[in-house]
Amino acid sequence: MCDLSKNETYCKEIQLKNKLNKKIPIYIKMFSYQRIKRKIFLYKMDKIYKVKKYKYIKRRILMRPIYICLAMDDNYVPLGSVAIESLLFNNKEAKDIEFFILDSGISEDNKIILKKQIESKNRKVKFYSVLEELKEVEKLGANSQGQFKSFASYARFFVIDKLPTYVDKILYLDCDTCVCDSLTKLFEIDLNENILGAVIDILPNFHKKNINFNNNDKYFNAGVLLFNCKEWKNEKVLQKIKKILLSKNNTYSFHDQDIINITCKDKILTLSPRYMVFFRIYMGRKKSIIFNRFV
Repeated sequence: MCDLSKNETYCKEIQLKNKLNKKIPIYIKMFSYQRIKRKIFLYKMDKIYKVKKYKYIKRRILMRPIYICLAMDDNYVPLGSVAIESLLFNNKEAKDIEFFILDSGISEDNKIILKKQIESKNRKVKFYSVLEELKEVEKLGANSQGQFKSFASYARFFVIDKLPTYVDKILYLDCDTCVCDSLTKLFEIDLNENILGAVIDILPNFHKKNINFNNNDKYFNAGVLLFNCKEWKNEKVLQKIKKILLSKNNTYSFHDQDIINITCKDKILTLSPRYMVFFRIYMGRKKSIIFNRFV
């Protein structure tokens, strides 16, 4: 009912609203304003980054396992543990989840903590040492990363060669990452002949010149990477990376990220920004799939 004491315009708005509510199905009414707002935001972001519609694999994720990779040493175990917990909490529906942790200096006590955390949720975990490989990288003069001067970020280069043969696709996550939703749709994306799936980085174009990229070339963030294991091997990416590390031009500003962009150029599928949201920039987008905040 409309109160006649109100002005005529107000009464018309109320009448129109009531009329519309009668026509809108109940299931649409259930959508909250925030959900609609989020969908609009993600749609606009896909348009801005020109993300193409993906081809999805027909089989459902519940029928296949999720494979996850993280690389860490003792300094990054606290961060990595939070990333693992966020993933476990938001992917309870997955049939199987298996973690492959690249060990660049994890103590036995911390390994026990991580193992208990994962196995308590009936998930699997394996540790692979990359200490020898990272020592080789350091000798070649590559840049260290972060306040701990760590070389752990280079470990992702060696993950595919260490994995069991049954792993066809694996998601690499930086330790400073928080998974905020199910990874079902992400693992259903068909990478086809692409080596990786990744999100375009927010770095300005002038950085591209440092690695001999044109302004029109896509430059991707390496904090969240969906690996196509078969294509990584077919394209012999690791051999290409070693050639760059052996050359004199191996001291890039964003070291491992630059190297991945160079070696996999034109073979990276552009993922929606919903799969890699920078916390400092989109602080209000709490419903995005993955948050990443550099520490």
